[in-house]
Amino acid sequence: KAGSGAGSDRGAAAAASPTYKLASLAKLTETKAEVKASATSSSSTSASSKGGGATLLHYLAKTVEAKSAELLTFSAGLGALPDAVAGPSIAQLDSTLADLRSGLGKLEGECDACGASSSG
Repeated sequence: KAGSGAGSDRGAAAAASPTYKLASLAKLTETKAEVKASATSSSSTSASSKGGGATLLHYLAKTVEAKSAELLTFSAGLGALPDAVAGPSIAQLDSTLADLRSGLGKLEGECDACGASSSG
């Protein structure tokens, strides 16, 4: 049967898994969390926006620390991330720009040649 096998299973799993945009992670620092005032009190207070207070990111970090502390050090196992993740270097951009300028010069030369031959 077409589409069966391990490859399609991975595709189906990827399609079913949730995705997150990096931009949404920034919102974790902007969203204020409601935190318990104390362990003995059942009332909760909302963190004030002017005084800093706890954000959703703080709450998430504390929850991960309490339930799965090993996740807090996962980045140590990543090693150095490849340069491709960081984006192009200045040298690569300069090289690409030089190539574009060269191509533009050739194109202008061809246009000049076409104009000269059609008017002659």
